[in-house]
Amino acid sequence: MHPHPHSDPPSPERRKACSAGAPREPVPDPRAELLSVLVTIAVIGSEPLDHLRSFAFYAPLVLAYVLSRERALWPALRRVAPLLPVLAMLALGLPLSRALDAWLGAASQAGIDPGAWAAALSLFLRAFAAVLLVSVLVKFNGLDRILQGLRRLGLPPAVVLTLQHLERYRLLIADEWRRTSQARESRSPGGTQFAFASYVNQTSLIFLRSWERGERIHSAMLARGFRLDAPAPVPVGNAGSHAQSIPFWRALLSGIWLPALALLVRLAV
Repeated sequence: MHPHPHSDPPSPERRKACSAGAPREPVPDPRAELLSVLVTIAVIGSEPLDHLRSFAFYAPLVLAYVLSRERALWPALRRVAPLLPVLAMLALGLPLSRALDAWLGAASQAGIDPGAWAAALSLFLRAFAAVLLVSVLVKFNGLDRILQGLRRLGLPPAVVLTLQHLERYRLLIADEWRRTSQARESRSPGGTQFAFASYVNQTSLIFLRSWERGERIHSAMLARGFRLDAPAPVPVGNAGSHAQSIPFWRALLSGIWLPALALLVRLAV
């Protein structure tokens, strides 16, 4: 007997009961891929500053990891694009600091050392590779699972809790910035477009409001019996509470190719 075309849709309880018996995809241990990415970043970061040839081999390796997780390169590049000016300024600080040492008499050669530009480029490339790897790692696994892996690896609970609150209230702070920007523009239309003092005051106001909100949140948590040494709940992720977990060593072996190839490049090139 076929259901009537105008019959009511199944209730949420029925859909939940139907999905409870469906096979679920196993969830990998979050520590495995986290360790793989961190070891890869450490290997790339240990490259000498005057070596640039190795990045011709690191680039395909990082690209392979990005494509294996996101199937496209542009979304990952778009996420890390706002950080590129910051990374460039940090890299340019290396040759400028060496020039400052020469000007102060702490270095024998006056001016900017030509080798400092290669070191700055190397510093930028390794920082860009690290940011890209971490961005894809968090996007693919989710911040909750990454934080769970960090806590299981021994990161202090206070640091994990701070990162959780930063992510939870990130959008709230952005909304607070939009509201204060609208209030500032309504009080002085067209007059503070390039006024540095107005942006400093706005940033200070948001900092004070965030501080007060943090105190209220902390008081509410203590009133509900929060303890820092309480065991952290295990996140179920997208697979549900009945999903099986892939053993740590099996998951680690499936992702060992990334740090292994990076170490091979580091030793061979």
